[in-house]
Amino acid sequence: MTGEAPHPLAARLADYVVSGSHREYPDDVLDLARMCLADWVCVTLGAVDEPAAIHISSVVDGWSADGPSCTFRGSRLPPPLAALVNGTLAHCLDYDDVHFPSLSHLSAPTWAALLALAAGTPCTAQRLLECFVTGFEIGARLGSNGVGPAVLDRGWHATGVVGRLAATVASAALLGLDRAKVIAAVAIAATQTSGLTASFGTDAKPLHAGKAAFDAILSAQLAASGFRGAADVIDRRGGLIDTLVQLAPPEMRLDDLEHGWKIRENALKPYACCGMTHAAIDAARYLATEAGARHAGSLAHVTRVDVEAHPLTSKVAAQTGVTTPLAAKFSIAYCTALGLSGYRATVRDFATDRIAQPDIARLAHKVVLHSAPAMAATAARVSVAFDDGTQISHLTEVSLGNPGNPMSWDDLREKFIALVESKIGARSAPLFEHLRHFGRARDAEGMWAIVLPRDPPIDTNSFRPDGGSAPVLAAAG
Repeated sequence: MTGEAPHPLAARLADYVVSGSHREYPDDVLDLARMCLADWVCVTLGAVDEPAAIHISSVVDGWSADGPSCTFRGSRLPPPLAALVNGTLAHCLDYDDVHFPSLSHLSAPTWAALLALAAGTPCTAQRLLECFVTGFEIGARLGSNGVGPAVLDRGWHATGVVGRLAATVASAALLGLDRAKVIAAVAIAATQTSGLTASFGTDAKPLHAGKAAFDAILSAQLAASGFRGAADVIDRRGGLIDTLVQLAPPEMRLDDLEHGWKIRENALKPYACCGMTHAAIDAARYLATEAGARHAGSLAHVTRVDVEAHPLTSKVAAQTGVTTPLAAKFSIAYCTALGLSGYRATVRDFATDRIAQPDIARLAHKVVLHSAPAMAATAARVSVAFDDGTQISHLTEVSLGNPGNPMSWDDLREKFIALVESKIGARSAPLFEHLRHFGRARDAEGMWAIVLPRDPPIDTNSFRPDGGSAPVLAAAG
């Protein structure tokens, strides 16, 4: 490919990818990659009976395209289609990890693409971890420096932008593309950028992650065949970021590429909802259990709840009067009311019967959101006023799951078992241990052997129209 010299960002990216197999990966970085994988598996498997999961799987299965790659719905498909299904499932619950500096969900599309490709690409589990880290590091950097917040502020879903690039880079690394073809793969992926924040709270939001995974494999495979794109699309004026942001766009950069590790900035989600609500949930739960103890049983006497949070909260998580699980996940009013009511904001707390509880609905109507530009995306203050004139308040400086207040493997195990046990029963604990030691003689085929022993078919007739179901994949366990 000619004309690469004027495009330093694309060239640096490609150099980083092609040198990945010779790079030294610190133990803690590889362990964080394992945590991302375990988290990805639990939120993906935990979503198999979600309506969006049923629909995407049904449509793709209807294409009758057989292939080597497994989905958590029990199908075997060509890699791009398996990535589409699993990537969508991974984001269905909005429970997947998030990189706050880029405001992107990087694991959902990246692991979906890698595991789908691995079925037809000879590789070790260790190499899968390395390719994931490579994709994560590039995606996180391209989305930092204000890029992720800027595209979100303009109505674009950052996961559909930098998540697509992260998954493409990881796929290119796994396929062993040369420098020119890595640049081509990124160019092809960039021109497919999509995903609107207007879709938040609907089935279309998780599709952004699934489509990013699909496009990543398509882009890498097209590049491998010799297909080309605009090599300077992430560098030039009028390229990707200029087009998305238009006025005063931030600059895509690859700072500290050879020395730092952006995966250390990643956050796992303890709550099954939009990450911009998590700090408020932490503060609300604190008030419900600690500082609010003297007001136990007095939620009926609350006159007002004030929430101060990062300005982007009002753009992505300000839905009110919610009646559906998806909408509730993007309602800081509902999520704060959950926390004040003592609930842990698990998947169960976003079910229709919980949303319909009159006491939670009344409390949610009293929540007032205030934009606090000086606050980080991981911070929030919740203040509760009572009809006797008293007030309690708590500031969460760093929400649970973020660097500085991280989830441990034990925390992740609790989340994992809670999501997975109803799907595969007693196989949940062995699956968790397999993932916890992934790369140490634990491979992807072994993971699928636990999830889908003897590939039992899933009876889609067992799913109810309301989104409930009988336990999934339990028959073979």
